[in-house]
Amino acid sequence: LADSHPQHHPQAEDPELAEGPLPDWIVPVPRQWRMWQMRDRSSAGLIDSLRDCDILHAHDVGLIWASRTGKPFAWHPYGSDLVVWTGYNRDLLIRMHPFPPLPKWPNILLPAHMRRAMDRADGILIGWHNNLWRDAYAMIRRRGLWDRVIRYALAIDTEKFAPVAPARRDALLAELLPEAPVSRPLIFHPTRQYFTRPSNPYGYKANDRLYRALAAYARQGGTFTLVVCEKGNPDEAAAKRMIAELGIEARVRWVPEMPRHELIRWYQAADLTVDSFFTGAIGSVPIEAMACGCPVMMHLQTEPAPGDAGVFLDPRGLYPELPPLVRCRTDEEILARLIDPVARPEALATVGRASRDWVLRYSGLESMSRRLIEIYRGLLVARQQAA
Repeated sequence: LADSHPQHHPQAEDPELAEGPLPDWIVPVPRQWRMWQMRDRSSAGLIDSLRDCDILHAHDVGLIWASRTGKPFAWHPYGSDLVVWTGYNRDLLIRMHPFPPLPKWPNILLPAHMRRAMDRADGILIGWHNNLWRDAYAMIRRRGLWDRVIRYALAIDTEKFAPVAPARRDALLAELLPEAPVSRPLIFHPTRQYFTRPSNPYGYKANDRLYRALAAYARQGGTFTLVVCEKGNPDEAAAKRMIAELGIEARVRWVPEMPRHELIRWYQAADLTVDSFFTGAIGSVPIEAMACGCPVMMHLQTEPAPGDAGVFLDPRGLYPELPPLVRCRTDEEILARLIDPVARPEALATVGRASRDWVLRYSGLESMSRRLIEIYRGLLVARQQAA
């Protein structure tokens, strides 16, 4: 959408696109709804233009638009479109910010429209198992759609997201943090701050576990600099309070939210990138960091947990080998990994090189494009056979 969040635009990853007109294969679409209208509102002209396509790859309310065309389509949910908009819950129906809470009446019919459109999808593309999506997985199975789930994760441009020479890293860090003393290891944490509400459907990350582990590490004499991205999430105030109460405020630097392409220098300069300790899924942050040769600390869900019966998506269904992450979940496990391997530069560098190699093998544009074309062909053939 032309007027959506800037991070959703192609210029966020490819800034050169801002220098002139977009190529003809990128077509911005004006926002189709206003605050008092349903999110799935679409103009007749938009639906007609979508009918010119052989197959559609939909996210967000694009799922509903695609279902109106009669054309074959795959739904590739990114999170809230699956977890929030398909069901009746507080986050869908009540606007909490700014205070006071206000009802979002236009969303009353959205879940019914999303589910009806989901039933018409030729395929549902899902990557890593995500613990926040368990109820949604169960809903997909209840609706008899589990056999339409196709495993497909994220691709990354490994020429743009690439390491720099070791000799360049200190100079790069001096450019990024010119006025602040920095102690290695530099730990980059661009993940959203969501930890005060475990049921948060927008992405409970358990960031507080990292801060408690870092405080324990500091008490043992460990050194580090933590860089956190400030994105305007409600839990940022709670994170700042916790960091101050734990006594590690002087070791933490907050930096403003930035376009995706500006994250590259941080991944290149950092010794470690930290993501979520709850979701168990690899999203954009880990793939971006690993492509830049930066090790990633996070939790990866590799075995079914209680409540996963019948809906667990084994990561081995995506790739024959798991990525070389610094895996941990609890405060104690994080502390142990900070001591080893994070405190050992040679060990951490080895993980970084292995991370880059893994991305080149499995998540580069060439291999992922081949997989996507294979998926499209399969869906087209299946639609033709069903006709």
